[in-house]
Amino acid sequence: MPAVFVLIWSTGFVVARLGMPHAPPLTFLSWRFALSVAAFLVWIVFARAGWPRGRWQWFHLAITGVLMHAGYLGGSGRQ
Repeated sequence: MPAVFVLIWSTGFVVARLGMPHAPPLTFLSWRFALSVAAFLVWIVFARAGWPRGRWQWFHLAITGVLMHAGYLGGSGRQ
């Protein structure tokens, strides 16, 4: 999975550069997000991934996601 992540992450700029002249920003982002969700759903079914059980696990995952994203953006922002 790390190789797949790097491939997807590294192509983000290229895809945005090619797609943005042809679509409004929110439309482009909506399509990109929808395709990402579809790809992840296929992978979830293929990998037979287990889903969190209960609200407490969903809460922990939400907090982890927010902190990881905030840490990434906070660490890469300009001062």
